[in-house]
Amino acid sequence: AIVDALTAMDNLRIIFPIHPRTKKNLEKNDFIKRFTKRGHIKMVEPLNYRDMLKLINESKLVLTDSGGIQKEAFLLRVPCITLRNNTEWVETVHLGANILVGTNREQIVEEIKKTLIDKKVKSRLWKLRNPFGDGKSSERIIDILKKNENSINERLP
Repeated sequence: AIVDALTAMDNLRIIFPIHPRTKKNLEKNDFIKRFTKRGHIKMVEPLNYRDMLKLINESKLVLTDSGGIQKEAFLLRVPCITLRNNTEWVETVHLGANILVGTNREQIVEEIKKTLIDKKVKSRLWKLRNPFGDGKSSERIIDILKKNENSINERLP
């Protein structure tokens, strides 16, 4: 169903950093031929973290089954469609930044089209509160440690 959905979206340029295990399974089931026949799907080797962030940031939309990619897409304010029925990042779903579609072909295609048509999706994402914090935890921890340095030292043997 996922292969059908991606091959049906021939009006999009799809970059697919493909995990070796996924590639092996696609080859084993002859699905990879359907991707290679289509000019709009470009399969690439897995990317390092920095290049993956750059690709996500420059994308109109992310399709993934990866929990980490879901969170990175949210933090970069890129719409995410998750090809699973559940997620460990439920906050992103509750905020409307991540849509769970499972592996239903029609639902995948419908959500891709809806998201890409929505001209205000990016501006809405930028207005969302970040449920994961403001990125200043380490600074706060250091401040607390400095304030309590004497009492900490007193407890040490």
